[in-house]
Amino acid sequence: MKKTVLILDDTSDTLGELIKKLSNAQVNVRVCFSPQHALQELEGELPQLLIAAGEFPDMNAYQFAEKAFETKNLPSYVILKSAGDSTQLRMTRHPGIIGIYYRPLKVQKLFDTVMKFLK
Repeated sequence: MKKTVLILDDTSDTLGELIKKLSNAQVNVRVCFSPQHALQELEGELPQLLIAAGEFPDMNAYQFAEKAFETKNLPSYVILKSAGDSTQLRMTRHPGIIGIYYRPLKVQKLFDTVMKFLK
């Protein structure tokens, strides 16, 4: 069975390289550019993993990750714009947020982690 990853991103260039790597590794990648679109995607077949990055008018990436876990029990990797974000401690204690990364993103490291998770 092909694994699926849902990516929520406010800009396509932030995670573009990761999306290419996952697609080349035969992972089904669904990309959303708004929390509303991502919530609609969660109504269908559930992905195995969520990767959330960005700031949106009504919520940010970690708030969306929390919501995805509360409604669909979906584990997430969250990408923050910088280290030391004021929500970092809260996120590390949240059971649905299984990893936190920072920009500039080390794509290969995140890719390796995602592939290990999907096995």
